[in-house]
Amino acid sequence: MKFTTLARRAAKDTLEAEDLIAFVQEHGAEGGEEIERLRILHGWPDDGLLGDGSRVVPFGGWAKACTAWGRQGVEGLRDMLGDPQLAVFALGTLADVGGPAAIAILLDFAERADWSRAGTPRDLPCQALYCLNTALSGKTGVEVTPGMQASMLRIAKLIWDARVPNVHFLAQALYFVRRADPVPALAWVEQLRVDDPVLVDAQRSVLKRLKEHAARD
Repeated sequence: MKFTTLARRAAKDTLEAEDLIAFVQEHGAEGGEEIERLRILHGWPDDGLLGDGSRVVPFGGWAKACTAWGRQGVEGLRDMLGDPQLAVFALGTLADVGGPAAIAILLDFAERADWSRAGTPRDLPCQALYCLNTALSGKTGVEVTPGMQASMLRIAKLIWDARVPNVHFLAQALYFVRRADPVPALAWVEQLRVDDPVLVDAQRSVLKRLKEHAARD
């Protein structure tokens, strides 16, 4: 997308968050600076909340994440994760950026998260797991290193130890370990005692996948 096209679409309010991310992917630091200029020019709110109480797409938050990425690469997004108001935009951008460096930051964030405070899909730790799954299933594919595998299993254990009160999210955490080292992952998944049908199905599916991986190894 050209700079003039981005500016025109911003003026007509026809942009989407994905457009900003794609623009930085194409234009790098210069793209990030142009997004920052448009954010200030149009007064995009970080949270999408307007003065009259109505809501719009929170382009301000997405713009700040894209500008940080353009200026400093994924490390700029790591710095944003410390801001509770902007972390969700950094997580989403990392998921779309993908690649080993972005995934490493997402894994680190998920391991440090306070899972005892995660109760709904909107909570930042839950968003982190969703973004990790997105990044790991990207079109280009990512080689999962032994270090990543160990981190995946640790994160799943943290989630289950915290007794997150959402069976669908617990199931997502189980599915997350399908790409972990099959030997320790098998031992952990097999010892889980579940009775909810959603978790029973997830455990059965994950065990099957891990056993297939173990047999190939």
